[in-house]
Amino acid sequence: MRSLQILIIQLALIIPFCVHSQSKVMDPSVYDIWNRIENVKISANGDWVAYQITPGKGDGTLHIYNTRSAEEWQIPRAEGARFDSNNNFLAFTIVPHADSIRALKLADTKKDKLPKDSLGIFNLNTQAIQKIARVKNFKLPKEGPSFIAYQLEKRSMKKDSTLVKKEGDDNGNMVVVSNPVDSIEIQLPYTMEFIWSEKAGKLLLHQTGEDSTNISMLRILDVLTNEFDTIINQDGKYSKLAMNEDGTMCSFIADRDTNEMEIRPYELMFWNKDSMRLSVIADSSSNFLFENWQVSAHFKPVFTEDDVRIFFGVAPEPLLKDTTLLDEEKPEVEVWSHTDGRLYTQQKKRIKRDREKSYAMYYDIQRDTVIRLAAEAIPETYIADDLTGRYTVGINNEEYLQTISWLGYDYKDVFLIDLISGKQRRIAKKVEAAPEVSLSPFGKYIYWYAREDSSYYAYDIAKLKLNKISDGQFFDERNDRPMDPYPSGMIGWTEGDLFMLVYDHYDIWKVDPRGRQTPTNLTHGRPFKTKFRHINLDREVDFYPNDTTLMLKVFDEKDKYSGYAMLNIGNGDYRLIEQGPFDYTSRVVKAKDSDDLIFSKSSFERFPNLIHTDISFGDQRIFTNANPQQSE
Repeated sequence: MRSLQILIIQLALIIPFCVHSQSKVMDPSVYDIWNRIENVKISANGDWVAYQITPGKGDGTLHIYNTRSAEEWQIPRAEGARFDSNNNFLAFTIVPHADSIRALKLADTKKDKLPKDSLGIFNLNTQAIQKIARVKNFKLPKEGPSFIAYQLEKRSMKKDSTLVKKEGDDNGNMVVVSNPVDSIEIQLPYTMEFIWSEKAGKLLLHQTGEDSTNISMLRILDVLTNEFDTIINQDGKYSKLAMNEDGTMCSFIADRDTNEMEIRPYELMFWNKDSMRLSVIADSSSNFLFENWQVSAHFKPVFTEDDVRIFFGVAPEPLLKDTTLLDEEKPEVEVWSHTDGRLYTQQKKRIKRDREKSYAMYYDIQRDTVIRLAAEAIPETYIADDLTGRYTVGINNEEYLQTISWLGYDYKDVFLIDLISGKQRRIAKKVEAAPEVSLSPFGKYIYWYAREDSSYYAYDIAKLKLNKISDGQFFDERNDRPMDPYPSGMIGWTEGDLFMLVYDHYDIWKVDPRGRQTPTNLTHGRPFKTKFRHINLDREVDFYPNDTTLMLKVFDEKDKYSGYAMLNIGNGDYRLIEQGPFDYTSRVVKAKDSDDLIFSKSSFERFPNLIHTDISFGDQRIFTNANPQQSE
């Protein structure tokens, strides 16, 4: 009997070892070959998917997959892929071998002697691959014709006899504008900076001229007609280029003074194709500026979507340096004071940001007037290209900066700013808003979440009335720190600023910004410990129609199952798509012009490989196998 017991013990020890010995042992070398999937993109029509497979150590690979034919192409060392908006090509950067770069850096090779990136273009119609060597960067228009603009690395005058002057930071490099489908190519030498209009295929260029005179010029190229509009052709420095969506207007910061002055006479300039006129909107002599203030060179102008306003920045003139002392004669003194809003260490950390701080103003194009929005009394102002209404919001936290050191956060005074008259009204004082104070999409409300009472507030601009619209149920319930909790989060607004869509720990709620209706629970997950969160399939949506159907991620806290569901926020219709013992990704990628989706699901035993399906989640195809070695 004793012999039998010993045999059983021996077998119990041997069998697990035998089973284990059939699999490879995981050691640190496994991490180097373990791959992750990154930068997943899908073409607008859903026919193509691009993604990177990157190992723990070494070079990654770009994969291009056709969702209709299931064919795949692989391009080593390619990254940063972008589809053009018309489904014609995919552009990407091809980087040098990581091991080669490392070896050269260890040998103290100078930066300009290191191997340079290349541009790759994959033609989606013919599957041909074009490679262009020594490309510094590339840009695609957001919408419009199928063109790409790329800037080459600087060339040597010794090796290239066509150069009439040095390329580089002072004179610019060659920019090539190309249509890879029709083999159209336009060369634009000595280009300093270039930007696309979002639509219409217009390219704004800052060039230094094709001769040795270095006379700067700004031009707009219409790639459909191959015609140029010259904006300015004058010696000077031009920066912060901006265009409206269709490329019929542009604005920029100009420094046209050739004298070596320490305080630069910056100008905000504006060009309109309708009048073919270039005008100075603001400069140091403008009567709407405070004394010793100037146009900020650190604020890029912003056109609103309706082409009515241009937001720009102004700032106090910088302090002049003492030129009567040598550097070694200047004392290095740190002055600490208990009256400072920020600790001296914080001041040092923020010194560049504070030197470049700008205060918002805007130019009304139709009325030809400038309105001041911010100043030192209201240093922060909400501006955006979709700010087309009459009002915006201003913030001042200067009075409460010391509380950051005492409490870990500051308070804010909130102001309503009239964009027509520039008048300001303080609507709330000493608000502990988190994460920020914002303006609703249709400009009817200023809203925030107050941590001190865990409630949302909305200021009704038409009625000049502040409403408390929730009562403490939307805070982060898992916060276990000795502090007021942050909010659980927010999805956004419905059309017409009718409702806010916010989270509690489990559910999605519709909240009336007027405070008249009690918040409505749309998902009812709390009794079942089921958590719902929105899957954003369109990052450009500013608001949601009141009858829209949202895609949700569902998570059951009891059994840890997750899945996807659809919810109509108008009538409350709810449909569970699928759920299982997996972690379904929140990063679902949808094609712009089709119902094609890319998602993944994973577990401790299953890697999150990519799956192609459509909005119905009917047919599903796993098309990646990033870590086949996992089976070993």
